[in-house]
Amino acid sequence: MGTAETIFEKVRALPAEKQQSALDFVSFLEQQVKATPKPEVSLFYYGMCADLGGPVPSIEDIAEMRAEAWANWPDEDI
Repeated sequence: MGTAETIFEKVRALPAEKQQSALDFVSFLEQQVKATPKPEVSLFYYGMCADLGGPVPSIEDIAEMRAEAWANWPDEDI
């Protein structure tokens, strides 16, 4: 018997108000799963550095490096 069938049998044996509580809890778990953000993957993961293996810079790492590189760039027209 699989997990879903086991859960179904156990919930089915409960009184109606406890069945509703179980349903509410499952809905809560479902919302948690939907609310968990998936990490963004850098294009380096798929692009020019993919064959190098090892750690791939995250989107946040790239944004931080970009901000550092452009921090002292002159604002006036050339």
